[in-house]
Amino acid sequence: MKIRRTLTAAAAAAVLAPATVLAAPTAAFATEPVSEAGPRTPASPDLPDAATPAGGGATGGGRNANDSDGAGQPCAFESDQLHVTVRGLPHQLAAGGAWTPFSMTLTNTTGKALGEVQPFLLVSSAEDVDRPYWELETEYRDAKTGRWKTFHDAAPEDLFGFIAVGPRSAVTLQLRTRVVKDAKPGAGYALAAGDYRNLDGSCGSAKEAWYDFTILPRGAKPTQPATTKPGKPGGTAEPSHSAASASQAAPAAEIPTCYDVSNGQYHNNALVGRSFGIPKSIPLGTQWTTYTATLTNASAKELKSLELRAKLGSYVYNEGERDLSPYGDLQYWDTSQRAWKTLRQADGKAGGSAPGPKTLKPRESVHVQLRFRVSKDLPLDQTYDAFTGLTGTFVDRYRDTDCTSHGDADGGFYPRKG
Repeated sequence: MKIRRTLTAAAAAAVLAPATVLAAPTAAFATEPVSEAGPRTPASPDLPDAATPAGGGATGGGRNANDSDGAGQPCAFESDQLHVTVRGLPHQLAAGGAWTPFSMTLTNTTGKALGEVQPFLLVSSAEDVDRPYWELETEYRDAKTGRWKTFHDAAPEDLFGFIAVGPRSAVTLQLRTRVVKDAKPGAGYALAAGDYRNLDGSCGSAKEAWYDFTILPRGAKPTQPATTKPGKPGGTAEPSHSAASASQAAPAAEIPTCYDVSNGQYHNNALVGRSFGIPKSIPLGTQWTTYTATLTNASAKELKSLELRAKLGSYVYNEGERDLSPYGDLQYWDTSQRAWKTLRQADGKAGGSAPGPKTLKPRESVHVQLRFRVSKDLPLDQTYDAFTGLTGTFVDRYRDTDCTSHGDADGGFYPRKG
């Protein structure tokens, strides 16, 4: 099962969202027209020359032949317009115990409707295990059918939907969770969040809320009552004002990966990623599709030497297949200059380094607003398993050895004729 669309593979199994989908298609909220100049293609003369850093980076800025007419606005990340709360989650859960019901509420605090709201909930062990999200089973109740559904029932795009939340109104999701019988005793947490966007182009996210609990050994009896207090707040890391240069990124690239150093024994559980606004398919042409990507440090340690890279491409499974990346354009919103900046590598592929903090404290997040498009010149003589998103790489240690690890906030799509 493919799980790139909303989360990293490490987190998707425990993410919950309602199955309700608005009648309006996703693309209606995510695209905007651009100038007639059209996107770059592999043969375009305005590709970056050899002076562009080999690792890719920010180019351009403001209006140019490849930008839109200037429309667009920054997302209000971790704003007070949308609140998320979890109630009824116990402070203690025993391995092999029965289902425990709880709820998640999304509240619109504004005087206007929020057109599309996507809830996010991750219930996970915090212990150093291979797949911490598999230590618990979490389900939500479909309000239409009354059935309990898990991530394993269907692909994420069939389960995760968007809901409209009216002015000064709230929507509550009915949930339940239990710990598997062979789970490792120790700490656990629930991370609740939500993203939203409207027809007028405004967008944003709720402040993240964290809830801690303890996983007890099998057969133990919980003694503490369920939570009734608001979750602990997370935080937002302030990005730097420019993308890292190739010389800055080189030292981390020379460090071996933690996976290689540990012979596959390293548990990459630090970064949790989510994306919002990437549709199942996009039309080829000059229309931009705008989305957001969020990476959250779910560990108890500070992540250092953090580097962010935005990406747009497709998987190549067989000899002779092509990558759609050279036919695409990828931009990020520069918050300091209030302008879209193009990311393109020296080999013509879309993508490169994006501005971001150099460290990420525990339970701190970094948010990036991105947009992409794919040229109508892309040959449709093959099937493209395409993706776009954000990768965060940081330096960690495994048995006294420096090594690199990473996390992704991305989604998959398929190109089609406009």
